[in-house]
Amino acid sequence: MSTISLLVPSHHTIFIDHLSYLFDPDDILLRIYTTLDYVSDLEAEGKRYYKRHEIITSNPAESYDAFVRRHFQTINEANLIFIPTLRNYFSELASMEWKSPILLGVHNMKYWFFRNKRKPVWQVPGLRGKLSAIKARFINTDSERAAFLKKVSFVNFHNPAIANYFAKNYPNHEQYGITLLPFTYYIPENDVPPTEYPADGDSYVFTIPGEIVEKRKNHIAIIRGFSAASQSFRRRVKVILLGRINGTNAFRNKVISECNSAKRPNLEFEYYTNSEGTGSETMLSERYFYDAVARTHCFVSAMKDNSAKEFHHYTEYFGQTSASGLSFDVIRYQRPCIIKAGHEYLKDIEQAVEIYHNDRTFTASILKMMDPDYLKQKREALDAVIGLYSKEEVLKRFREALKARMVSI
Repeated sequence: MSTISLLVPSHHTIFIDHLSYLFDPDDILLRIYTTLDYVSDLEAEGKRYYKRHEIITSNPAESYDAFVRRHFQTINEANLIFIPTLRNYFSELASMEWKSPILLGVHNMKYWFFRNKRKPVWQVPGLRGKLSAIKARFINTDSERAAFLKKVSFVNFHNPAIANYFAKNYPNHEQYGITLLPFTYYIPENDVPPTEYPADGDSYVFTIPGEIVEKRKNHIAIIRGFSAASQSFRRRVKVILLGRINGTNAFRNKVISECNSAKRPNLEFEYYTNSEGTGSETMLSERYFYDAVARTHCFVSAMKDNSAKEFHHYTEYFGQTSASGLSFDVIRYQRPCIIKAGHEYLKDIEQAVEIYHNDRTFTASILKMMDPDYLKQKREALDAVIGLYSKEEVLKRFREALKARMVSI
């Protein structure tokens, strides 16, 4: 049996749970080093596969780097050390004498690489003149990340297109082995069967999956688009906003107000209302998500068309330096999707998506996906994709990538 030390100080609970599904503990045991708060989030969100593996938690008042030092000998005995997300403790972890190879999960490439492509710090809004803050926030952490990268043997990207961009554009890419573990997988036991085409009088359901945020997404435009298209509907339509509304109270009220204003006799909207038992502070529960998907005929992406992901001093681009979870939702839930031209998606699902360019073609895309024969065609295109993202295929590719650098698990 091989072991992987999984260092999880924060973030991406769904990725951690799906990793726990991918690795069979009788073959590859995960030792998950995390915090009590993180385990509480896993519980609240209904995650369950992590329970198959070993969970080691820090003490309430213990810093994460002190926790790692306390368990360092055992962590370092693993076949592989995997850090899926790292936002802090760069210099502390860089100072440790690692013996096992380290795999670093990279969700946003410019956070770790391509520092020369960031905005100069004096162009960052709100930070002009605050030199100490600039140094602490950007310059110091850049050098600390660079120091930690010297300890890294492998990097994991979720999307092959991002790995290709890295290989073509990063000068020192050959010093790292590349793995391509997806954000989520198709899990047969969690399969949500295709929703039957609605009978006369029943609603056709479109679902917009993912958190509702103002910077990267445009739910307002999608809501208004459905309202404009409703005059062409031949049956009732329900639109589910399947995510938490994250942002100011003003933004939350605006989203809800738009839903209420867009209602028509043949169009209704459903959105999350902070009910108890529906997840952690940042994520909806698995059950809440599954229940909504079970009623869904087609997904709709609310991502903006420029595929940009803005941060204070740099911009990530979906499909080049960052990956969204939308493609993986399409695969794991087997639902076709309407996507605006310009937004990144996995090429594997190309035949299962419907692309629109403007308001007029958005209406046309909605109507096409409401045609039962066209919907069936899009669903069947996903059948061939399931095998590529099965547990067996993903694990096979992962092991091959490690073996190419003389690491076996």
